[in-house]
Amino acid sequence: MQDDPKKIYSYTEFLAGVEELKDFVTDRSEFLLANEEINREGVSINSVNRITAGPGDEILSGETVMIHAEISGDAQEVMLYYAEGLDGAYDRVTMSDAGTLGDEVAVDNIFTGIIPAADEGTFMRYYVEAIQDDAFSTATYLPKGAEHESFIYQVSYSIVVGDVVINEVMASNDMTAMDIGGGSGDWIELYNKGNEATDLSGFHLTDDEEELDKWAFPENTILNAGEYLIIWADSDEEDTTVDELHANFNLNAGGETIILIDENSNVTDRVDFEEQFTDVSFARIPNGTGDFSFRTPTFNMNNDGSSTSTFDIGNSSQVKIYPNPATNEINVEILSGQVEEVVMFNVLGQFQSTTNSINNSFGKIDVSSLKTGMYFLHFFDENNQVLIKRFSVFR
Repeated sequence: MQDDPKKIYSYTEFLAGVEELKDFVTDRSEFLLANEEINREGVSINSVNRITAGPGDEILSGETVMIHAEISGDAQEVMLYYAEGLDGAYDRVTMSDAGTLGDEVAVDNIFTGIIPAADEGTFMRYYVEAIQDDAFSTATYLPKGAEHESFIYQVSYSIVVGDVVINEVMASNDMTAMDIGGGSGDWIELYNKGNEATDLSGFHLTDDEEELDKWAFPENTILNAGEYLIIWADSDEEDTTVDELHANFNLNAGGETIILIDENSNVTDRVDFEEQFTDVSFARIPNGTGDFSFRTPTFNMNNDGSSTSTFDIGNSSQVKIYPNPATNEINVEILSGQVEEVVMFNVLGQFQSTTNSINNSFGKIDVSSLKTGMYFLHFFDENNQVLIKRFSVFR
């Protein structure tokens, strides 16, 4: 306000006006709360509980939801308000304390209402209103800020399990892998755990539960049995080629959801992850079938060899590679730690070579047969933990 060149009052007048407004609000509040009708206490809504048909809190498509509200006091009516989506008008249903609708005991001040079934992924809002049985019909709400505040749940997706699964995810990639253009974007790895090839034509990937068709696989994208497929989640869809796929969204390293949808619009796999760490992946162990956990990355290959933590020898400065860029040979110097094996990959994650000839302090690697480009050395210790170093070949 002080810096506004078009203000119609001085800054001093503005400050005085703020104080006048505060005084008005205070006086008005005190006046209203002194009114017997406005200040009247209503019944208490002690708790509102959502009762689901199955175990846990998961609510499936086609499943109605029972709401129990426990009341203290004499209520003439208790109402359940509910609505689809995160905004818009509410519908209303009268809650019952007659020992029906799943309320086992009549007149026990536990009222029951039913929210109708909704489609997969739908957000539902609801709140409870209780009306005091007196001449004033005093209303009480839970949450107290209803209807601007409400309880919310989301209808879960029923997953039609297929052969193709989300196998590994990295939402903070710095040195693990690079695309053909040299970018180190987020990436998602799919794996075909079945015995036959799967045509991904008509499949979609998304990071938005409200937009399940966010990114479509190109026609004739075939994933053979036992093979892996990388999708770069870097919002560079225009860079998609026959050899490399780029989605039209990025991943949030702070955590989000990735959903795979098949050609019949069924959710066939879903991964929810929390905050990720740079160059640490979120992967299935055992490969293709297990639960997800944070692991050493295994870009475009089997996860079973990855470990639960990063390399023992600490940060990358404890391994030196020179010259970089290289022409025919690189020197590898290990400043600390125990290296059992060194594996080389190109920027596509394709295996190039492996060696165990590097001792605990120094070794050489022949790169004379490599094309000009970017490469990665994975240094594995005795616990199969890994440190990754990047180098270039230039001729």
